[in-house]
This record gives sequence, C-alpha cells and structure tokens, in this order.
Amino acid sequence: MFPDSISIVIPAYNEEATIVSVMNEAQTVLQSLTRDYEVLVVDDGSTDRTGALADDVARRDPAHVRVIHHDGNKGFAGAIKTCYGNASQDWVFLAPADKQVDLSELKNFIALTDGTDIIVGYRKHRADGLRRELNSWLFHLLCRIFFGIHLKQISTSKLYRRTLLQSIPLQAAPSSAMIEPEVIFKAMQKGARIREVGMNHYPRAAGKPKGTGVRMIVNTFGEMFRLWWVLRVAPKPAPPLTMPTGKSR
Repeated sequence: MFPDSISIVIPAYNEEATIVSVMNEAQTVLQSLTRDYEVLVVDDGSTDRTGALADDVARRDPAHVRVIHHDGNKGFAGAIKTCYGNASQDWVFLAPADKQVDLSELKNFIALTDGTDIIVGYRKHRADGLRRELNSWLFHLLCRIFFGIHLKQISTSKLYRRTLLQSIPLQAAPSSAMIEPEVIFKAMQKGARIREVGMNHYPRAAGKPKGTGVRMIVNTFGEMFRLWWVLRVAPKPAPPLTMPTGKSR
C-alpha cells in the first residue's frame, strides 16, 4: 500500500453518460492503492444530469467522495482551479470524466513519487482525430518555445504533490487551456522535481470533446501570449491564491 493519501480530482461538464462509471472506477482504484483517499468531482455548471448523478455516488460514500457544483460554467481552467484548490490529500491526480484514461494506471505514477513532486503523463498513442492531434502538437510546441517546458505532453493526467500545487498562484483565464502550462512553468521556477510516464489513451466513450471548438482554441492561444508576456517578459508579483467558490453538497 502507498503510505500517502491521494485525491483523484475530476472536472466534469455534461458527462452524464460516463461520470458514474469514472467515479466508481476511481474509488475502486484508490481502495487498491492507499488507505486514505478521496474522489473529488467538480460539476462545472452542467446542463444535463452530471451533477445529480455525481451526488448520488457521493451519498453512498460521503467519507471518501465529494462533489462541488459551480452555479454556471466557469470553463476548463475554472473547473481545474476548483479541483486543485479543494483537494485535501497528500497527492492530487487529475483525471478526465470521459473515460479516455484507464485510472488503474495511477499505480505507474505512484511508482515514481519517491523524490519527485510532479509526475506528468503522456499519451503513448493518441486515440482521437487529426485535428485534435495537430492542435496538441502546436500547443506543446509553443509551450516549449514560450515557457521552456520540454516535456513530451502536459495536457493529460498528472500527479501533483498537494503542498506544491496549492502554493502556486494561478492566473490563467477560465475559458482557456493554459492552466496546466502555468502550473508546470511556475513549479519549474520553484525547482520542482518532475518525471514523466507513458499512458494508454482510449476513444471518448460518450459525449462531445470540450477542447476542439474554435472559440476555445482562439482563447487558449490568446491566453498563451498574454501569460508569456506577464510571466516571462514583464513578470510582476502574483496575487495570493484564493480558494475557488462553489457549492458542496
């Protein structure tokens, strides 16, 4: 058994077809790995039954499962900020709600935690279309150029030491996907020890992908240039980290 505790955090927006299965899988995997754990779901203002179904799972095991509800959709970065700000265990594992990741592979991340602060997963083979593959390639190329992040990928699951994660002030705009490059860049500035591990990747089980819309792509690349300017060209003291808001029930 892993001696430390683990939070699996799951941002979810309109994932009613998969959320229960993902939460159940998270519980099963954590029970096999550690004695102390939590599953934390952030329902990001879903308009379907995602929030209600997640609440049903939480009621069956309130000691280990929590759900936080946003009053409205706060976007990718907004949901992840709430996940990271409210995680309570020693380690925080970011998991998708769409079943494109086999959560049993968390054990491969745990195997690398000794002397490490962040374990970053990368897809060994990507299971979605060419458009998404090209967007990902450009995104990671620009992260290398603008932020010096020379990792294979930073846009899938990661395992963070919580004390490090929650010491990092986050500034990325809610509607962009820049929160993960921001976290990694600021962790590198703190001297964080980072390792990588390959992951299997599976086709989306149901629902629609959230990161391929034109508006999301434009917002992300616009935010990338803004953060490059703020963090690297004209850095200023960052505001203190504040706990994201949301309703827990």
